[in-house]
Amino acid sequence: MDITRLHTHVEAAVAIEAKDRHLANYLSDRATERDASLDAEELSQALELFELYVRSVPELLAAASTSAAGTVVEAVMEKVMEAAITYWDEPDDLVPDELGVLGLLDDAYFSLQLLERVSDRLLEESGQRLIADDLSPLHVVVRDIIGEHLAEVLDDLVILSLSNAPVDELVATIQEHSGSFILHSAQSSFTGMSVAQLVEERLGFTLERVDSLRGDLIGALEGSPAGSRGG
Repeated sequence: MDITRLHTHVEAAVAIEAKDRHLANYLSDRATERDASLDAEELSQALELFELYVRSVPELLAAASTSAAGTVVEAVMEKVMEAAITYWDEPDDLVPDELGVLGLLDDAYFSLQLLERVSDRLLEESGQRLIADDLSPLHVVVRDIIGEHLAEVLDDLVILSLSNAPVDELVATIQEHSGSFILHSAQSSFTGMSVAQLVEERLGFTLERVDSLRGDLIGALEGSPAGSRGG
């Protein structure tokens, strides 16, 4: 699994956001729709959460792979981790990657949802977990940004990818060697922080429901070069 490639992808997205401000403009528009306003510092703090969200994918994958390296679960863990990034290689994904951090929110959502489902099952059946942090408050915000319709499509893709990944084998192997193998829970960019509190403090304006579909998202950006090119 090429973690370096994912890091490069994320850094490129961060650079696009710094230059073109797709996500910043989108968040400002959403705040206005909800009778809120964001000053420069508030907007910067909101953007930081989404950058950390996207960065968490390669960080979690690297940590999980390191934890499994040289152990009985290394080979099967690698296959499960590969399943978690299949969507990143989709040429026509739901939100165009050329939109920078905004364009990677769907990719990150897919990966993190898959990893969390694996983690939940491991915890239930083996007492060990893959991920230390609860990112669900941010998942809710990302679903709001990309729209429930697209989020449901991604949820279906997660289920499909899980059905093709050797999760049963991973769980069984960890159970079999539970006395001699401990899976160190992978830490995300948010380790040591309360994600729920950060979302409440920095993204409170997103908590009021407003319907948001992909057409609306792209429509809000159609004046930009990236928006006019589409996916």
